[in-house]
Amino acid sequence: MQTESDFERQIVRRFGTVFNDAWEESLKIIQGYPKEVLLSQNRFFQEVYRPRRDELASKWSEMNELEQKAI
Repeated sequence: MQTESDFERQIVRRFGTVFNDAWEESLKIIQGYPKEVLLSQNRFFQEVYRPRRDELASKWSEMNELEQKAI
């Protein structure tokens, strides 16, 4: 089980300053799915996460890089 500190270390820091934008986009995506899909590890992975992971990872990494250059 992932703790709050694990989440902070593994996820939030990785996204840097674009975390809030990525989080909001993620919330919008999952709102389109029924609860039973979101509660099933297998269905969530197959139907929600897997089809988008590469595209979103690339997009969010690029956003983070652009943000870092602007700082």
